[in-house]
Amino acid sequence: MIGKWRGPQGSSTRLGAIGQVAFWRSGWAVLGWTLLGALVRFWNLGGKPPSSIEVASIGFGLGNGFDHLPLDRLVSLAELLEPLRVQPTVGLDETIARLAAQSTHPPLFFGLMHGWLRALTPAGGLVDLATARSLSALLGCLAIPAGFWLAQWLAGHLVPPQDGAATPQPTDRPVAALWMAHGVAALLALSPYGVAMAQEARHYTLAILWAIGTWAATFGAVHRLQQGRSPGWGLGIAWVLGNSLSLATHYFCLLGIAAQGLAIGWLAWSQGRSQGWSILRGRPWRVMGVIALAQIALAAAWLPAMAGASESELTAWIREDLNPAEWFLPPLRLLAWLATMVVLLPVEQQPLPVILGSAIALLAVLGLLLRIIGPVWRSGLARPAPLWWAISIGVVGPLVLMLLSIYSDRGDLSVAPRYQFVHFPLVVLGVGLALGQRSADRAPLSIGRWQGSGRSAMVAILVVSLLGSLAVANNWGFLKSRQVDRLWDQIEGRSTHTPLLVSHIETYAEIRGTVAIAYEWQRRQAPPTRQRPAQSPNSPQFAPQFLMLQEASDRADGQAPLAQVIQQQARPFDLWTVDLSPALDLEAYGCKRAKDRRRPTGYRLRHYQCTEAAS
Repeated sequence: MIGKWRGPQGSSTRLGAIGQVAFWRSGWAVLGWTLLGALVRFWNLGGKPPSSIEVASIGFGLGNGFDHLPLDRLVSLAELLEPLRVQPTVGLDETIARLAAQSTHPPLFFGLMHGWLRALTPAGGLVDLATARSLSALLGCLAIPAGFWLAQWLAGHLVPPQDGAATPQPTDRPVAALWMAHGVAALLALSPYGVAMAQEARHYTLAILWAIGTWAATFGAVHRLQQGRSPGWGLGIAWVLGNSLSLATHYFCLLGIAAQGLAIGWLAWSQGRSQGWSILRGRPWRVMGVIALAQIALAAAWLPAMAGASESELTAWIREDLNPAEWFLPPLRLLAWLATMVVLLPVEQQPLPVILGSAIALLAVLGLLLRIIGPVWRSGLARPAPLWWAISIGVVGPLVLMLLSIYSDRGDLSVAPRYQFVHFPLVVLGVGLALGQRSADRAPLSIGRWQGSGRSAMVAILVVSLLGSLAVANNWGFLKSRQVDRLWDQIEGRSTHTPLLVSHIETYAEIRGTVAIAYEWQRRQAPPTRQRPAQSPNSPQFAPQFLMLQEASDRADGQAPLAQVIQQQARPFDLWTVDLSPALDLEAYGCKRAKDRRRPTGYRLRHYQCTEAAS
């Protein structure tokens, strides 16, 4: 039966088990998973094009900001890239001040990014994208041993009793616990979602590290309270400090803190119901109450900043109302993001046969996964094991809170995978522990006509995880909604003269998006590498020009900024509008709409060829 762990039989098998413990307990095994995770995270690190949010991380990390870039006039490439250059006179205090004025994020990660970029980039130099991403990739690697050690501690308390015995045999429990811990480490190393977050110059991997640490404190408190012991002031201080650092990294960590509170609340309700409510007046729960009050005070201190972020125009895009026909989409999206935390194959913007084949393979692997871990979880939740329940609440709690936010019109947190970092460590913990427990059980596994072992099934799942991670590293998975590399493929392939790009500006987000476009063009001019192949010989060999047009400046009269720029521009040139349907009659200014074949880029592009003088 799946979910019941059967220990090895016979003395020779026990000697083999002891050998397994000796090897897998060594630091070399954990180092191996960490190196494998580093390999997939640093693979092709600078090859994928930049996104506007990564540009924001670099610019704000350097303390430069984007408010000084000129609008409604021509901007050179050098001017647009100025926020991405190291300015030796800009210190950490200016970095935090600019971040508070122009962004909606807390300062901790950007302070780390400030020191990282200044240490690895010469003064006045343009930041290399791989350098900017390497901090996040490194933090993602650190999560692997951290997750292993947490899983090893958990597994020691979660190994179920052997059939016919009150407890597992002495050599059985270490083997089972190590299989469970290494199952978690393997998934952390190979998770496609984890690789995607680690390959962005963003703060998600730092938040994931804090989540692992604070959930470790949560599990420690649950275990001690279950035994009738106090959580301890040392654990409480570390717990509160960890959550304060997590909120200083990303405000959405509040969802994880709320889930931790739900886990403790569930334990209080469970003990009060089974042992009498007077138990909650004992010293252990009084100490827990003080720790909980400290956590609430911590969250309350950040609420003004969170409220300002939620009302900012920069986050308006996640507050768009759902149409009635779209109400079923958020749960489906959340389930899809959950699946990518374990397995992924190329299904985005691929030929139809590839999409169908990948989808069928993914469904088969997910079916196998659920068939393996489902009984393990049911068995764990059926026993008096509060740690299993705490892990479950850590997975389900943030999802429920996200759905409440979505359907109360506070914001659709399902639209972007990056917001799922809150429960990512708990998903990997739960799946990895269950896979490891089933792998430690030598009983045969039967699924339909297929028969095998839990270990062979685990290997199959890890192979698909590795393929998914490589797909992500090669930009075949977790594609950005706006693909600046494809934008330049189209512009370079269709332009015959100097391109002038006109973008529509409403907030700082659009300014950063224009900087990302310029950044990608600059990167494409670097000597070709394996990650960046050579340009097409037909590409125009001159720098583009840019015009960032405010909404109020998009007018149809001859004094409008766009009209003035077109009249002053040397002809011929190619005019490209980016997410803009200009009010100006461009044909009256000698610019005719080109009949280009549209390719998916995520941008609304219009191409005009300006060859004649204005009429």
